[in-house]
Amino acid sequence: MPNIVKTGNKEVNSEKLIASENRIFNKSEMESFYFCDPKQIRGLMLIGEVEIVTDVGIKNQLWRDDWKIHYPSGVDGPEYNILRLSPMYVKCWFVPMPEPVEFKLK
Repeated sequence: MPNIVKTGNKEVNSEKLIASENRIFNKSEMESFYFCDPKQIRGLMLIGEVEIVTDVGIKNQLWRDDWKIHYPSGVDGPEYNILRLSPMYVKCWFVPMPEPVEFKLK
């Protein structure tokens, strides 16, 4: 199941986010990421600062060869980026809870 990510007021498939939206993450700023399982009526929103990871070792460690379909230039290509989210706020939804659970991390 692909994760749906919300950036600002847009929702996109997380596999497509970095290649099409990396201009958003050129500097550290507050962003929100929303992951959901609509069949189970569950969701998790993380809000915090986002930065681009430039460490080649981390990029290589996370790389999967089957991603070449989405990132044809591979692990060294400009379209492949890793984002680090430092969450400051979390909000969760799931059935049968009548209201979401919210808490601040920092």
